[in-house]
Amino acid sequence: MLSNLMFAAQAAIGPHVGFLFLTIGIENLSGGMGSAAFVAYLSLLCNTTYTGTQYALFTSFMAFGRTWLSAISGWVADQTDWVTFFIFSTFVALPGLLLLLWMLKRLPMTVQTGPGRSHGP
Repeated sequence: MLSNLMFAAQAAIGPHVGFLFLTIGIENLSGGMGSAAFVAYLSLLCNTTYTGTQYALFTSFMAFGRTWLSAISGWVADQTDWVTFFIFSTFVALPGLLLLLWMLKRLPMTVQTGPGRSHGP
């Protein structure tokens, strides 16, 4: 959400190279952190016997949302200005973040450390 707000601020400020460095830096940092967390979560979901198949299916499901559910974003961007578009996209991220908080409380993960042993959170 912070990176989307940075793009909204960049659109409002205009072509300022110093702020562009900050915007892209925050985008890369937040994207990298999100990707690393997602890969770690998918890895925890995979059974070691079927890791390749399960990981391929899970990443395909992830790509579904990024590809098909984001298809309308071009139309929204065309109907609004860039500041409004990026603020709107910030609010669209809220349900996903609330779902993550819910999962954190309701679905604690256990990590298998060996045969018959596990460590919970």
